[in-house]
Amino acid sequence: MKVTNTYNATIYCGFKKDGIPTGDGMYEPIAREAENILQEFCNNVGFCVTVKPTKFIYTGNNEEGIEVGIINYPRFPLSNSIIRSHAVEIATRLMHEFNQDRVSIVCSDQTIMLENKNK
Repeated sequence: MKVTNTYNATIYCGFKKDGIPTGDGMYEPIAREAENILQEFCNNVGFCVTVKPTKFIYTGNNEEGIEVGIINYPRFPLSNSIIRSHAVEIATRLMHEFNQDRVSIVCSDQTIMLENKNK
C-alpha cells in the first residue's frame, strides 16, 4: 500500500474558438485536438491526467469544453507546487490553442484564473 498527501487540480477550458460555438458536431474534432495536446505534455514530462467533456452555461451563451483532472498519484507522488505548475502549463497551452479569454484551474487550496493577454 502506498499513501501520499492529497492534492488535486481541475482545469476548465471551453472550446469556443474565435467566437464560434462548438455545437453542430464540432465537439469531437476539437476534443481530439485537446487530447493530443494533453498526450504530448504527459509524454514529455512523465505525467497523467484525466479528461472529460463538460458544458459551460453562462449569461447569454454556452459552449462545450473539457475538464482536465490531476491528482497526486501515490505511485508517482509529486509536490503540490509541481502539480500546480504542471496544471498552469497545461491550462496555458489549452487557452492559447483554443483562443480562450480565460481558463480556470481549481486546486485543493486555491483557484487560479489565467487570462489571455493576446486578446
